[in-house]
Amino acid sequence: MGGKEAASARYIFTSLSPVTRHLFNEMDDAVLSFLEEEGLSIEPKYYLPIIPMSLVNGAEGIGTGWATGIPQHNPREIVANLKRMMDGRMPTRMKPWYKGFQGEIEDNGKNGFTVTGAYEVKDETTIEITELPIGKWTRDYKNFLEELAGKEEIDEIREYHTENRVHFVVTVPKLKELESSNNILKYFKLQTSMASTNYVLFNHEGKIKRYEDEVQILKEFYPLRD
Repeated sequence: MGGKEAASARYIFTSLSPVTRHLFNEMDDAVLSFLEEEGLSIEPKYYLPIIPMSLVNGAEGIGTGWATGIPQHNPREIVANLKRMMDGRMPTRMKPWYKGFQGEIEDNGKNGFTVTGAYEVKDETTIEITELPIGKWTRDYKNFLEELAGKEEIDEIREYHTENRVHFVVTVPKLKELESSNNILKYFKLQTSMASTNYVLFNHEGKIKRYEDEVQILKEFYPLRD
């Protein structure tokens, strides 16, 4: 369910991950502008991690008069781009990347990306679905398949999921017809789109700013970090 089934944060034990002080390096503490409240030093005006975490984690949300939708990107590609900028070269465009995702993410040429899950046709009536598009969750997808079964369009749904992998085996009488008409992706909702036109963030001055793409975010981050 994408984390929505998790317990409330106030009910579980939390601690700082060891990687945090690598991303927000202790050597930077001396140059951060820490704020003061009631005579006590509190958090700095803004933190500056060693790489732009808004591109690593992505961002999604809405606010009064604005919204944001930034996909996740590969940390290794981000680091490679920063090294390219250190050498005086221009950063290159990066596709969205999600750890463990086994489908495909391709530029659709329409200010966004096409995200495709993974499947394999086993025989004339059996299809094996082993990856869902980004943002589709196992519980919701199972409900969708059960709706098809309720319409007698699916004969059987079997599940072999693991902790990290989705795995449906579905028996579909008209599978051969769907395959011959190249309609499997649409019928099983295994393809979605991801927009790249709403990269909105608070900048280092605390002002909301719209960025053209991930490269512009890198270009603004680099001189601050430098």
